[in-house]
Amino acid sequence: MSLRDKIMPISWSWREGEYIDFWSGPHFLSGVLLGFVGYLVPLPFSEVFLLVLALLIIYEMWEAAIEIGEYLENSVLDVVLAIFGFIGAYRLSEMYLTDEVVLVFSGILALALALLATVGWQAYLQRG
Repeated sequence: MSLRDKIMPISWSWREGEYIDFWSGPHFLSGVLLGFVGYLVPLPFSEVFLLVLALLIIYEMWEAAIEIGEYLENSVLDVVLAIFGFIGAYRLSEMYLTDEVVLVFSGILALALALLATVGWQAYLQRG
């Protein structure tokens, strides 16, 4: 195995990093989107937080079930980054944004995430 084939702790590409890689960005942004959407849900923060945490963990378990092939550390950090994004967006919405602005941000972010996920998935398929 060459040095080039080894998994690096941080990957500055769509290739798997042991801790962080390009997929960390979409996971963080997914948390931001969930924070915006969660703010609009008529439930207390603690309940929305627990629902989002459960969704994020279930998603990582699904990735493992279909054998995406991530290190455990990477999966844990994906959840942590998404939670940071969630809390930041929820609190930002709570303190400074109107519901209308939250909806606009959510729409723009959903489109950006769809684009990023498409680019990342294509890169994943190409590496075989």
